[in-house]
Amino acid sequence: MAHVEPKDISDFERQYTGDKLLQFIFPNVPVTEAEKAAFDRAVVYQIAHDREMAEASSEVPTGATSFTIGHFSVELDKNATSGSDQMTKRTVCSAAYGVLLYAGLLYKGVERVRGGYRVLDD
Repeated sequence: MAHVEPKDISDFERQYTGDKLLQFIFPNVPVTEAEKAAFDRAVVYQIAHDREMAEASSEVPTGATSFTIGHFSVELDKNATSGSDQMTKRTVCSAAYGVLLYAGLLYKGVERVRGGYRVLDD
């Protein structure tokens, strides 16, 4: 995973990614200082992961329906209009997952899938 310094993350990117990660912990909310710090760390890990995947997906040929990098696989959204929107917004990287799990924030409706984790639909 690419190294990302927290100071190099815009407020918008931090908020956007934090809002995405909320789906994995809902109905839990970070309350204690330790939980807030863990959630913030998970946000940074997820941003690094998203940046790396966006860079990799920029090289995916038009018309591709999926791609694999090492052990990571992505199914692209065929209805999306841009490359960054083609990647699923319902996956969380392993590092963010581990931080949220260890902090007790992870909601039980998340399962491990090849290349990451996904929210279980009701």
